[in-house]
Amino acid sequence: MAVRLHPSVKMLPSPRRLGRSSKTAAAVSGHAPTGPVPRPERFGVTAQPLPPNAGRSRTVCFAAAILLLAAGAAWSPALAIGAILLFGGFVLPSRTRLAAMEAHRAQTAALAERDRRLLLFKARVAELLARTPSPDTIRATLMFQKQLSLTDAEAGRDAIERLKGAAEFLEFKAACGGPSGHLPPIIGHDQMVSPDNCYFVARATRDKRGDHVPWGTLYLTSARTMFKTAEGLTAAPWTKVIAFEQDGRALRVQRSDRQTPYVFVFSSYGEAMKAYFVGRNLWASVKSSDF
Repeated sequence: MAVRLHPSVKMLPSPRRLGRSSKTAAAVSGHAPTGPVPRPERFGVTAQPLPPNAGRSRTVCFAAAILLLAAGAAWSPALAIGAILLFGGFVLPSRTRLAAMEAHRAQTAALAERDRRLLLFKARVAELLARTPSPDTIRATLMFQKQLSLTDAEAGRDAIERLKGAAEFLEFKAACGGPSGHLPPIIGHDQMVSPDNCYFVARATRDKRGDHVPWGTLYLTSARTMFKTAEGLTAAPWTKVIAFEQDGRALRVQRSDRQTPYVFVFSSYGEAMKAYFVGRNLWASVKSSDF
């Protein structure tokens, strides 16, 4: 049985829900917030090879200083000249130092080029968000990231995952037929959800107090939410749900007879957005008895 999409449910989660992620969601993702220093070659910057005689002046100064200082007993001005040459040998850069300076120059230039490309990418994302995004425009933005040779860590893993999740969700929403469409039931879970009809299934964790965070399967059915783990089943009938919210990768389900909500955390924004969309429609349909 298909459930008609409820007109009170937004087609996209609000920026507030998209912009935040819980500690548990961050732990599930396992992504570092920053990336390593880029290789200069990735941005078209290379360290120039040193000429064959690079650093030779230092060697010549040291060699001449040693000879003059050794001859200083026979010719006194040699001591002064030798001391000057010795000082010059310490001041002049060696070949190793010249190579390090050139590598630093190339690295600095690469960082500047990376920052310039990051500004271009951020402007592209801002332009995307200023309009109504579609899967095609989101994928074009992600392709632009690759063209700029920016890694996900440099562009912001969280932002990239939100974009990918939005594209995945928009395709799912389109498959439902838009605002006037229906939620398609999912076949193959009758034994678990019977006598309900199942409309969403995904792997998730339940965020509980303590270090134990169990993985399980979250089902959204015509009558309730069901979270199945090896330890048992946690359920919340829609008739007892008083709040249903998305917080980043997390889904919060508040029962009227509990002080704290059930918090289910997905491994991707796309799964969380689809779960929120399906759950809100099911919840709204039960409240309005519009099946």
